[in-house]
Amino acid sequence: MPFLSDGLAVEGLDASAEMLAICRSKAAQVGVTPTLYQQPMQDVDLPTRYRTVFIPTCSFQILAERDEAFEALRRFHRHLEPGGELLITLAVSWRDFGVERQWRLRRSGVRPSDGATILIHEATKSDRVEQV
Repeated sequence: MPFLSDGLAVEGLDASAEMLAICRSKAAQVGVTPTLYQQPMQDVDLPTRYRTVFIPTCSFQILAERDEAFEALRRFHRHLEPGGELLITLAVSWRDFGVERQWRLRRSGVRPSDGATILIHEATKSDRVEQV
């Protein structure tokens, strides 16, 4: 929301209707109305070309299949203006390399509606050669 509040032209995309609803709600709280699209990034087909395409918070790494990742990159490129930039945040936890599916707690919290404790665990598998 800070980008919109600062007057920048920003649009958003997510595959999840629920995430878009959360975005709209938070935007309304600060008095901005974002332009949002519901599409998976590997299927992105928007009416505009952009000077910058920014994929934040390691979202690109959600794409588990190599062909989906390449298709998303092709589509991002098609949506760039000449000389535009594609910015993608990535994170590789080096401790994950060589560790085969070792489960660990990623985060936890308490659901406000009923006080239930929610635990999110993850296990990763990495392959440097295949870059997955």
